[in-house]
Amino acid sequence: MKTADDVKDAFAGLVGVDKDTAFKGIINGMSPKDRKKALATTKSVIGDIPPETRHTLWLIVILGFVIVLVGSFAILASSLFFKPPEGATSSQLMLTVFTTVVGFLAGLFSPSPVDRTSGGTE
Repeated sequence: MKTADDVKDAFAGLVGVDKDTAFKGIINGMSPKDRKKALATTKSVIGDIPPETRHTLWLIVILGFVIVLVGSFAILASSLFFKPPEGATSSQLMLTVFTTVVGFLAGLFSPSPVDRTSGGTE
């Protein structure tokens, strides 16, 4: 029976794309229980994303959508008072952008129907 060190040495001897293929083959050849345990071990070795990084990424995403929301609202509001130049973006397109962004942001803040533990008050 091979030990973990034997498998590690054999894996280290592979070159290039062979490691990717071998790893996928090993994972796909495992039973669901062993696969879950192996992936949990891999996650513990690699680690989670630090909360500060996750927070920064969420801020970037939210701020990007808020900028689009404010910009599309400003264009919609200005189209009520000023006639858009010939060939400009139509107000209907901006209304679509506005409602899409509002829907996206509302979806982020609404509680998940699947996750019954959060209740949406986190």
